[in-house]
Amino acid sequence: TASYDRYGPRGAERHHRIVFPSKKIIELEDTPVSRWKNPLDCLAITYFLFPNVVVFLAHDWSICFRVLPGDSPGETVTRAVHYTRADTGQTLQRALSEFIFSYVFTAVECEDYTLTAGIQRGLETGLRAFNQFGRNELALRHMHQAYEAALAGWPQGPLVDLRAKGTRP
Repeated sequence: TASYDRYGPRGAERHHRIVFPSKKIIELEDTPVSRWKNPLDCLAITYFLFPNVVVFLAHDWSICFRVLPGDSPGETVTRAVHYTRADTGQTLQRALSEFIFSYVFTAVECEDYTLTAGIQRGLETGLRAFNQFGRNELALRHMHQAYEAALAGWPQGPLVDLRAKGTRP
């Protein structure tokens, strides 16, 4: 079970948040609120900040992903930064922090990106006239709706490549 909500300026709620409780949250049921420690001990929170930032928060660490345009259409560059409150001067804490970052980044790179690249190749064949997207994935559906809404006012036709003018982020 997860909690999902959109937020942002009224009428343009292009950001969203997903909160996943861990099994450990059950331990809080009989614990007075005054004795709760860090809520992130029992939760993982994912923020999508339109148009290109994803932040994961859990326990004493967070990872921020920024997705930027690549050198050609269909390419992106992902920049990831890992933050932790742990004392990384201690060998064990540093190794744990590096393991967490590696685990999350590997899941994104080897699972998410590999899967979406394969889906994109399939879509480009044009063999299917209809594709249902995100029926059970509210966050993905919302993210694409936010992109569609943002691009609705753009003129039709090829997009202008601003990188040639030195305006690349």
